Amino acid sequence: MNLKEVLLLTVTISIVYSCIDTPRNKEKDSKTITTSSWKSYSKDNYSFEYPKEWNLDTSGRMGSSFFILSPLEHKGDLFAENINLMIQNLPESSYTLDKFVEISENQVNTRAKNGKLILSKRIKEKDLEFHHFIYTSEHSIYKLKQEQYCWLLEDKAYILTFTAEEKEFQNYRNIGKKILDSFKILNK
Repeated sequence: MNLKEVLLLTVTISIVYSCIDTPRNKEKDSKTITTSSWKSYSKDNYSFEYPKEWNLDTSGRMGSSFFILSPLEHKGDLFAENINLMIQNLPESSYTLDKFVEISENQVNTRAKNGKLILSKRIKEKDLEFHHFIYTSEHSIYKLKQEQYCWLLEDKAYILTFTAEEKEFQNYRNIGKKILDSFKILNK
């Protein structure tokens, strides 16, 4: 798989995994989680924090490094808002973040069903630089909104994505953003 396919694969994985029958916490109002009820997780060269009510899956299912799934809100809720990390080997050592951004923006605009790029912004924090995307698209019966952070370090792309139904995005944005912002790449 090349990086041109990673963005669409990330969208598809987020949708499929959020809708399959997987063990999850009981239904709970995920929007009222307090900051004191968060867990920390660290592995290899990254760490992050997430609400203890959310389900962490580090099985590597669907090629992900991890999934964090929100509890379902009610019996009719079929989509678990989620965060996932994909780590992709870069096709060549000279691959740049600018090239990755160009490919990603093109995929949102041309390959994602009704894709609309809302934000594409470069961010520098300390010694690390990453790209921040927000976009919408449709997949099957779902209208989705995604917020994504992308880093290119050494020979790997780290793609961290928060996915929510578009109508629920603002309700979960604070939690999703807190998880995204808690993600740290270690030893860099």
